[in-house]
Amino acid sequence: MIAPPDRTPLPREFFDRPVLEVAPDLQGRTLVRTAPDGPIVLRLTEVVYVYFTYGMSRRSA
Repeated sequence: MIAPPDRTPLPREFFDRPVLEVAPDLQGRTLVRTAPDGPIVLRLTEVVYVYFTYGMSRRSA
């Protein structure tokens, strides 16, 4: 679950956009994961868009 500082989950529509629009909007958000030992909470300080095609490299291109 990804949520703003008030920990309200973001709606599905937030993610229903191109990745290059969503990624910058995730910066500064709080990621919350409920684990058996308690919640794990972290703030996203950096987002990276990585494009990778399996099997493609300079050597095989």
